[in-house]
Amino acid sequence: MGRVLSPRGALTLHEVDGALLFAVRAALAMGLVAVPIVPAGRPDLAVYAMLGSFTTTFCRNLPYARRAPVLALAAAAMTACVGSGSALAV
Repeated sequence: MGRVLSPRGALTLHEVDGALLFAVRAALAMGLVAVPIVPAGRPDLAVYAMLGSFTTTFCRNLPYARRAPVLALAAAAMTACVGSGSALAV
């Protein structure tokens, strides 16, 4: 655990295994759905596009049984970040 959290490990360059392609696919998946939804007056539905893009990004190599908890954790973290930002804005 210490090796993972050390600054030396965080600043080390690693090989990329196609992560840029998955990030672009995630951005397109989110943008193609969220951009028309917001002008249509339903920005509350854009969160589902974001969760779908998180599935593409974070769960690409996981079996379906393992994807659900990982996506639930990503959704909880995103909700906590949005809630914290809203609380700070107030």
